[in-house]
Amino acid sequence: MSNDLYKPNTPGSGLTPGSSPPKLLDAAFSVLSKEQQEKVLAAATELALQQEVKDREAQRRFDSSGADMQRHVALVREHEEGKSDFTATSEFNTASGKTTVRVTRSNSTVAIVIAVVVAVIFFVLFAR
Repeated sequence: MSNDLYKPNTPGSGLTPGSSPPKLLDAAFSVLSKEQQEKVLAAATELALQQEVKDREAQRRFDSSGADMQRHVALVREHEEGKSDFTATSEFNTASGKTTVRVTRSNSTVAIVIAVVVAVIFFVLFAR
């Protein structure tokens, strides 16, 4: 049974192992007139510049969010030293988007005391 979708690798197709893909952009660029080549180069330069600006902005956001996260961790550690309940929520603009960090500390001493009292009451009632 043959597979009609399978075609063996043909030389020069760029599909053989170790060969490089065909350079269509280079071939297309070589047939353009000098004026068209200059337009393409100008457009490519503009796109490369825009990408570099985006990369630098992403790096700046990454660096800034890293410093903000370190301040958030220091703030949470300060609050942990106290005995009170707290919730600290922060949102950071990172290189790839937004990250939200929420830290909650719930001092459950009251709940533990109530549970112990209820357990003692049940123990006293059922011990009789």
